[in-house]
Amino acid sequence: MGSGFRKFTVPGMFSAYALALNLYAPAANAQAFNYEAPRASSVLRNNGATKSQIYDEDRPIGLYGSLSVSISKQQNVLRTDNNSGSDTVLSVSPLLWYQKEIGRHGVVIRYRGDYLRYADLSNENALDHNLQGDALFDLSEKFQARVGAGYTLGHEVRGQLGTVINTLAKPNRFRETSVEGGLTYGRRENTIQLVGTVGVSKLKYTNNNGGGGRGDIDTKHIGGTVFYNIGTRTSLLAEVGINDIAYANNSAGFDLDSKETYAGIGARWDATELTQGDVRIYKTKKNLDDPSRNDFSGTTYSGGINWAPRDYSRFRFHVAHSIEESIDSTSSFVIGDEYGLRWNHTLNSAWSVNAFAIKGTDEYSSGRKDQLTDFGLGANYGAFSWGAIGLQYTQASRTSNTASNEFDDEIISLIFSSSFGA
Repeated sequence: MGSGFRKFTVPGMFSAYALALNLYAPAANAQAFNYEAPRASSVLRNNGATKSQIYDEDRPIGLYGSLSVSISKQQNVLRTDNNSGSDTVLSVSPLLWYQKEIGRHGVVIRYRGDYLRYADLSNENALDHNLQGDALFDLSEKFQARVGAGYTLGHEVRGQLGTVINTLAKPNRFRETSVEGGLTYGRRENTIQLVGTVGVSKLKYTNNNGGGGRGDIDTKHIGGTVFYNIGTRTSLLAEVGINDIAYANNSAGFDLDSKETYAGIGARWDATELTQGDVRIYKTKKNLDDPSRNDFSGTTYSGGINWAPRDYSRFRFHVAHSIEESIDSTSSFVIGDEYGLRWNHTLNSAWSVNAFAIKGTDEYSSGRKDQLTDFGLGANYGAFSWGAIGLQYTQASRTSNTASNEFDDEIISLIFSSSFGA
């Protein structure tokens, strides 16, 4: 299930921006529309962290949770060019979120599950889990530190960007772990803040010959960011970083070990409670260890804007131009573009509507080019004491200069959701 866009190749723990996109999606949309962040580029996953990437300062301390259950009819489950079959799927998606302050310090733990059961295509059944935790340490008047870890047991959504059409009996399944630490000098109210981050992650495919031959992918990261704060709502920044990417246990041909470096500038702002943004542009280089492979040197960028012309109507726009890891052993890298718009609108105390449109492009250094378009509409009725009920429609299609990588798909979902909070 899900939209057609890329899962995290490197854990979401590396990307505050990416996680914010996931949290922005309405809870009622749940698994059938589990919007993934725009790709796993070195730019997006390493944009500096001055605070926890899952800690929410607007939430009171305590335990929160939600449960979403959907029944969906999907027209092209395997997302093949010949439309190999439709099916009905039951999805159960629990979310638990715990925050606690311990003196001047804090801790947050977040769990998300996606449990899928198909009526006929049982090979597509899944029990996906994502667990993230952060510990925040207020060390002194000048220094703050953060230590975070993440664990994901999941599967690749068929037909997403960065995949070939998978005609194997089961989708690629993977296990992903990450650990990251950050140290910040200065407070938000200070003119200058310095941030350093280090992290490691391991992505391991657990079936299909290592995810089609890719094997394990180990990533090490180190980076630094300087923030120049203009008041309490606007910051300019300069950022540098290095990613060391190593492939292990892979089949012949996946010799894609590389080192990525980037340096860039950007800005973030909280103009009002209803308008926030973050824009960054980088000079990025990717040098592959194999001298016969093509290297990359060019501009990458990312941006996201939340805008609410009224407190009952909210828009989210995102854009990304990035360098991705290739799933095709004949290609050294992928240049990825993605832009999208989401809208959530509350009509009254009971009814709300939402819409989204996303377009993504992958250009492989070998010449393959894929374009994926994803859009949807939905409505929710939330006047029940136990929660809300929603109806959602989404359509996804992929075109390619390799015909076998094309597909069209439609999903209609009836969604029940409920939540509790401290």
